[in-house]
Amino acid sequence: MGTNMKKHLKEVKMTYPVHFMVALGMAAETFVMSFVLVIHAIIPCVFQKRFSKWVEEYNKHFNG
Repeated sequence: MGTNMKKHLKEVKMTYPVHFMVALGMAAETFVMSFVLVIHAIIPCVFQKRFSKWVEEYNKHFNG
């Protein structure tokens, strides 16, 4: 394991398996949100606030 990877895992206070699962979960959510945005682009009255709420949740997660 490279020193940069060890440093990052230490900074986020996670083991590699935990970090892997968290990052994978975030990737899955981001994937789903991309479809939400596509649907919203086609039909603006659908998912009017869902993406904004999701961004706020993530912002709280990362910035406390």
